[in-house]
Amino acid sequence: MLYLVSFALIVIIVLLWDRISKLERQLREQIDRLDNHSRRIHDLVNAAGWKPSETPTAPVEDEPATPPIEESEAAIEPEPEPKPEPEFPPDARISALHPTQRDPTRLTVKVNGRSVGTLSTKLVDDLGLAVGDVWTEHLRTTLRGALKYDKAFRAATSRLARRPMSRGQIERKLRDLDHEADVIAQVLERLDQLELIDDQKFGEIVVRETMRAKPAGPRLLRQKLMQKGVDRALIDGLVDEATSDDDQQAESAKELVRKKLPSLQRVDAATRQRRVYGLLARRGFTGDAVRAAMELLKGDEEDQ
Repeated sequence: MLYLVSFALIVIIVLLWDRISKLERQLREQIDRLDNHSRRIHDLVNAAGWKPSETPTAPVEDEPATPPIEESEAAIEPEPEPKPEPEFPPDARISALHPTQRDPTRLTVKVNGRSVGTLSTKLVDDLGLAVGDVWTEHLRTTLRGALKYDKAFRAATSRLARRPMSRGQIERKLRDLDHEADVIAQVLERLDQLELIDDQKFGEIVVRETMRAKPAGPRLLRQKLMQKGVDRALIDGLVDEATSDDDQQAESAKELVRKKLPSLQRVDAATRQRRVYGLLARRGFTGDAVRAAMELLKGDEEDQ
């Protein structure tokens, strides 16, 4: 008897150890994915690219596409509020372009020894800045525009690093942060080029996550997509793709009712019907799907 108990304990310990090892491997893989994603966002921020409207620049080289962004807390810290722009004499020049202490891929631009802002190395190259350049009014205006763009771009990518967002959500957030309309348009265009925003893929994620939580009908899905700022031109297609099968919609409504019934056993039939109907309505099901599910409820009551 003692031998059997010992053998059973050994088996249990082996199984638990195997399970713990698998969980540990999965955790390490998740951490590696988050680290890789954080580095990817960081690289893309430094490849922000910017074209001042006043002067032509060399075309921005193509970046590789990035996959849909997963949930991550690897946010990029926002830039501090800019200080008032200093005054310089007519013969002022760019005196230094040196890496910042926090991020060596960003350069502090100094004029006559005084900092006028920090930019990514990509933006510095795009603007053609070099030590010794005369600090003209044109250069001052161009740099001011680049700093505005850089700040807005980093605000957008810091949020995209935490979770996927729609174009509309990013646009609203940048407006809330008081960025100028033309700067927001430039940032959105660049995010499109880098494939960091894609309303089609984002909408598919919203639909999938909504239906994973509980079965849902077309009305709720449409409402969720609109709330998330998905392009209205895409919403109908996304909803139709997920809910075009009427039989499947009816079955999803019935599934929702089956899961709800155990919690309604102690209420009377009228209350049960009212609560089930309210649940189906809140989940956005069509009239046909609701009727099919209510028939299931009625049949369950007759069986009782």
